[in-house]
Order: sequence, then structure tokens, then C-alpha cells
Amino acid sequence: MQPPLRTRRSWVGLAAVVLLAAGVVPVLATGSRYHSSAGFHAGIEIVGALVGAATAFALVIRYLAVGDRFELVAGLAFAVNAAADLVHGAIPFAAMNLGLGSSPELSRFIPATYVAGRLAMAVLLVIAVIATPREAAPAPVRHREAFVAAVGSTVATMLLAALMAEWQLPQSVRPEWIVPRPVDAASALTFAAAFGVLAREHLRSRRGDGMARWIALAAGLAVVGQTTMAFSEELYGPRFDVAHALKIAGYVVPLLAFVGAQVRALVSERAVTERLREADRVRADVVRTVTHELRTPLVVITGFADALADETLTGPDRADYLERLRRNAHTLHRLIDEVLAFGEAPSAEARVERLDVSAHVPRLVDQLQPILDTHRVEVVTHGPAHVMMDSHELDRIATNLLTNAVRYAPSGTTVTVKVEDDGADVVLSVADEGNGVPPDERELIFEPFYRGSGPATLRHRGSGIGLAVVRQLAIRAGGSVDVRDTDAGGACFVVTLPAAR
Repeated sequence: MQPPLRTRRSWVGLAAVVLLAAGVVPVLATGSRYHSSAGFHAGIEIVGALVGAATAFALVIRYLAVGDRFELVAGLAFAVNAAADLVHGAIPFAAMNLGLGSSPELSRFIPATYVAGRLAMAVLLVIAVIATPREAAPAPVRHREAFVAAVGSTVATMLLAALMAEWQLPQSVRPEWIVPRPVDAASALTFAAAFGVLAREHLRSRRGDGMARWIALAAGLAVVGQTTMAFSEELYGPRFDVAHALKIAGYVVPLLAFVGAQVRALVSERAVTERLREADRVRADVVRTVTHELRTPLVVITGFADALADETLTGPDRADYLERLRRNAHTLHRLIDEVLAFGEAPSAEARVERLDVSAHVPRLVDQLQPILDTHRVEVVTHGPAHVMMDSHELDRIATNLLTNAVRYAPSGTTVTVKVEDDGADVVLSVADEGNGVPPDERELIFEPFYRGSGPATLRHRGSGIGLAVVRQLAIRAGGSVDVRDTDAGGACFVVTLPAAR
């Protein structure tokens, strides 16, 4: 998969910054003051060792959590360099504070540990990318093997330092050369190779969500630091301070990235926990609301059925009881339909067909007349208005809007249904003469199981599902729904659907 162009450009820009800094920083460092105190440098190296060890530990923790061997080997690279830094700082510190003195061999070995640690880290970073392809599933690593690799790499680094000290490579300064310190130039080139393979690894999107980008930045800082040392014409000088500071900065960058990732994971975990709690609350509301709404008509039906079982009940009372039974049975049927429609709306396969809403809605109003007879219903159409959707879903939208209007508007008032085609869309609106919807609730009323706070809402209980179903079905058909005020102060629900041509 090709990375986004913006990502490629950002990495090209970062590489350019690293190269520019590698050329400019050595020049700027010439005027800085060199801290020649051995104690100062010993302290810097020990601090660097501790920070490097913390970064190595963080990368190992990342490996244990994610399972990517790249981060394990990268952690090994930081650990080996941190061990070299510890030796580089601890030996002078012990010599100064314990009065052990120093020998020519030790004087050569101490700087060699710095160079060997830098070279080992760069080589291990290259190996981390090349030798550890990203697997589809986390690959287990035996702890004993990882420990042996860490100890072996550290011992090999110290042996390399001993060889460099024997050959006096760290002390080799050639002022007449373009690059006076070739051993530091070699480590700078090795880190440049590590930066290149790490950047390529990130750009290939194999580890774009991990630590590769931050380890690449650490390698880029090492390029600048080692280049700074490579251009020093002195065995020790002000540029060494710059290189040491950049080395510690290279340790800190992945460590801060790890801490940031942990903080983001914690925030995300809390957000997921809150969503789960909200889901549990909604589930409880669903059970409570549906149970209550189903129980009410069932209790009424059961009571009137028991009364009708009395053979002495005749005449008007019996007819009245039968009518109440019919109405509550219809209420129960409507509630069950709403619950089923709400559950099926997001996933059910619709049977899409070409429908004329102007002809379809008046027929539906006639069918619903028994539950609309407490209000005057006016249907206004303006010629054909065709849409492409399931006829049952169109019925559900219109039915829910009509029953919502007659439930919350006073009896005897007018409910106006309009259908019109404005060219691009078919607009179905249902307006009543009730109390309207408060502005702060006009979005909330389309949420599942939300019930408004108006007096009409408190008098007439409902499932809280009907308008949520309307919105789901309208969106499914490519349309939308909203609510507006009418001139009479009531509510006007407007469904907009794409017109079929």
C-alpha cells in the first residue's frame, strides 16, 4: 500500500532538516564553551545511560503488548548503547571518587566505549528493520534467547571498544582531512543508513502505528551529533557537548512517544468504558420502557377480557368493552411493530421500487382512519412525486409521523400532510396544532428512547422509538428528517427523500 503523498513529503522534509542540521550544527558549535571537567562528562554519560535504559525498557514493554519483534530489537539497540554509556561514565566517576587513578590503556578504552556503543546501536537499528519483517500475528520470543542476545550484544560492543582502543581509533584525529575524525564519520553514516531504513519502513505503512517514526527521529539526531564530532579537529572540544546533548535527546524522543501512547491508550480506554456504561444504561432503558409500554395494553386487554367473560354483561357496556379491547390490541400491535422496525431498520434488506408518494400517502391515511378519527387530517399534494424505496418503509415513516401528531396534538385539531416534488427531492411534511418541540430538544427527539419534557409528552406515554425509526429509514433512503415550527405554534416534521427520475 502506497503511503499518502503528504506523509512522503513530511519524511522528505525531515530528512532535509537532518542533513541541514548535520552541516550547520558543527559550525555553530565552534563558538560554544567546552566543559572540560571529567566529572561533568561522567555525570552526563550516566544520565544518558539511565534515560537510554528507560527507553529500552519502554520498547520491550511495547513488544510484550503488541508482539512486534522490531520493537524488541530496537529496545536491544538502545540497551546496548546505554550499557556502553554506563561504562563510559562509570569508569571515570570511579577513578575520580575512589582514587583509582588512570592508565594509558584505560584512557584509550573510555572514549572507545562511546564510539562502539554508537556504532552498535546504529547497526542493531538497521537489523531491527531488515531482520524482523512485520508478521500478521505476534511472534513469541523466548525470554532466555532475548537475554542471551542482550548480553552477547553488550559483550560484543565492549570487545569492539577494546579493539578500537588497541588501534587508537577514537584518538585518531586528522586535521588535514576534510573529515578529521573518520571513526565518528563512520558512525554518522551508519546512523544515516538506520534513519533511511526506518523512514522507508514507516512510509511502507508496515509500522506506521508504532514507534518506527520516533526511532527514526532518534537516528536522525544521532546523525547530526556524530557528524558534529566527525568535524572536530580536536580530541576533545565544544562539539562533543553538542553530540552528547543530541544523543540524550535521541533517547528521550522514543521515551516521550511511549509515554504519549500510554496516555492516549488510557484516555481511549476510559472513553470505551464510558461508552459501555452508556450502552448498559440505554439497554436498561430499553428493557424498562418496552416492558412498561407492553404491560399497559396487556393489563387493559386482560381486564376487559375477564369482564367480557361475565355472561351477564350485555348491551352498551359490552360494546364499549369490545371497542376498548380493539384499541388496546391495536396499541400493542403498534408497539411491537415499532420495536421490530427499530431493530431491523439498520440491517434489513429493502425491496426498493418506484413509488408515487402523492398517491401512496392518501391511501395510507384512509387505512389509518380508525386511529386518526379524533383529528381532522388534510392531505395536500401537488402532482406526482416519485421516490425509490421500500413501500413498507415509506408506510412506516408516514405512520409514525401521523400517530405522533395525533398523540401530542389536542383532539379536534387539524393535522396537515403535504407531499411535493421540488425538483431534486420529494418533501413529505406532517404538521400539527400542538405545543411544538422546544429548540433544545429538536435533535434529541430523534434519539432512541428519548422522551421530551413537554406537558403533552408527560400525559401520553410512548415507546420513544417512533421518531428514531423515521430518521433511520429516511437516512437509509438517502434522505433526512427535521422538525420545524408551524405558524400556529405546532410542530412540522419534514422528511426529504431523493426524487426518482
